Amino acid sequence: MDKNIAMLKNIIENAKNINACLKSLNLDYNSSFICFLYLLEDASINYREGDNYEYLIKISNYLERVFNKLSIKEKESHRKQLLVLRKIYKKQISSLLKNDKNIFEKVYLKLEILIMDKKEEKEKPIIENDELSDLLYNVLFNFKNLEYLDKLIEKNPNILNCYYNDKSIFMLVVEEYINCISNKEELVLFYERVINKFLLEETFHLTDEMRDNIIKILNNFVANKKVSSLYLKEIKKVIECLNKNENIFDVLKISKEEPVLYINDKSFGEQRENNIKNRVVFDGFIATIDDEGTKVLDDAISEIKILPNGNLMYMIHIADPLSLLPLYSDTLKEAKKRTTTIYLKDINIPMINPYFSEDKLSLIKDKKRFTKTFCVEFDKHFNLVDFKILNSIIKVSDRLSYNSLNALYTSGGQSNIEEKRLDNYDKLISSLKKMFKNAKIYEEIKEKNIVGNSKNMGSFSENLVSYSMMLVGYLTAKYFEEHGLPYVYRCHKLNQEWISLLDELSSDSKDQNIKKIVKSMKGEMPKSYYSRINDKHMGLDLPYYSHITSPLRRYMDNLNMHALNVCYFNNPSDKDLYDLQIEMDTTCDYVNMQSNTIDECISKKLIK
Repeated sequence: MDKNIAMLKNIIENAKNINACLKSLNLDYNSSFICFLYLLEDASINYREGDNYEYLIKISNYLERVFNKLSIKEKESHRKQLLVLRKIYKKQISSLLKNDKNIFEKVYLKLEILIMDKKEEKEKPIIENDELSDLLYNVLFNFKNLEYLDKLIEKNPNILNCYYNDKSIFMLVVEEYINCISNKEELVLFYERVINKFLLEETFHLTDEMRDNIIKILNNFVANKKVSSLYLKEIKKVIECLNKNENIFDVLKISKEEPVLYINDKSFGEQRENNIKNRVVFDGFIATIDDEGTKVLDDAISEIKILPNGNLMYMIHIADPLSLLPLYSDTLKEAKKRTTTIYLKDINIPMINPYFSEDKLSLIKDKKRFTKTFCVEFDKHFNLVDFKILNSIIKVSDRLSYNSLNALYTSGGQSNIEEKRLDNYDKLISSLKKMFKNAKIYEEIKEKNIVGNSKNMGSFSENLVSYSMMLVGYLTAKYFEEHGLPYVYRCHKLNQEWISLLDELSSDSKDQNIKKIVKSMKGEMPKSYYSRINDKHMGLDLPYYSHITSPLRRYMDNLNMHALNVCYFNNPSDKDLYDLQIEMDTTCDYVNMQSNTIDECISKKLIK
């Protein structure tokens, strides 16, 4: 018996983590729990002064991890052993040496936590065939709405354990996931994310039986069906997660590392001479406006000039990554996977390698840069007259921060030229506020509901930048919609069918809690999404809107830049238009779903 204990201690002490330990033990969760419990019991009963008991901390941590994987029935079967062992540790602690006493106290506290777990389980029974189950079923299979799913989990975390017609809803989700791979490919990403949400939630209880059944179903599907290499890879990831009892997010995690600098793409960036032809050169006052420490500068504005006809010209310049990098370059392929730059309190996770985003493409002061220039013509009262886009080269003359421009605005400018420039900007803002009258309300709602780095629309400088970028997104989308050309729109729409279904569920229910949850779901602010079909932007109250002003931070802006190159600056063939549509449809599906994963990362604080 001593040899067995020595062998077990050796395995545990040498294991890098619990997965490696369980693999070496080659035991199921229940048997592993008994093994760890036995080692803790042996250490307490056969305690000897002078021995090293540090390994007990590791064992107690592993004990807790494995205990959380057990079924409720299995946990209950071990309750008496835990109580006896806790009593032994409590009685023994007072007579131990100081160092050993600290170790045994920690083990005792861990045992206390596991015993207390019983109360929590009783408070959260598995839900079977009630109205909440019907509501969850509707959200997943009729509404197909991830925001509503989040709201349900928030209101009742244990809802994920519910059954529908005597079958686990999680099993139904997996079956629908397989069905989508076979027949409805556009929903594959949705149900992949739903599986992710189930496995991500600590309150979801996946039994060994369910896990084994799901793995068996997936393995049989892969063996008996012809599956594309893309879906085969994703199914294998799901199987891997279930085998390891990990969640899909752990495997599909967004890389926290800086994007790779590809040598071939670096050579593209050095071949600038080939891109100069047919570009208009702009100089004079051109300013970037951003936070003081920002290195990724992807937009700039010119001063408002008077044209010979008396009208006013306002130009917004946007960095043009496609001037140096082909859309299918390795750098932009990686940017597509990341979809966006992620901003956290203590770290930024870039979308594009800093060699390009902070240097070669960034609109750095006194450096010539390739841009797309959006020229907006107003009459003298700032009514919109004309709009056109140019391939351009600019040299930024002024690097302004929000604070420095606000200070300049407050002082009224340091010369007549500055005073006139600021006055024109002020009139422009007043005009754009009328055009985008719902923007401030929408931005305030986003600030309360969405994690990110969006600027409050309040000060002079912030209004100037926000409304200028909104103007470009609106006018570019307007052009593509009116000309019937493929484009990616930023849409925001409340599905009235969902609201009708929620009303029906609420009216049929006698449960006041259900009515409260449904009311809360109806009040949930829907997320904006990307679509090649223009569904309008309800939040901004605009008939068309798009993202195109942050190509160094958002991938979709690059795809819309590509649409400009194909459709605006060239005469596309039918094949060009078809290829563009296919690329847009597949990219919209991916980016929309990936944005949900990124939101989960941030809200669950999984990226640190």
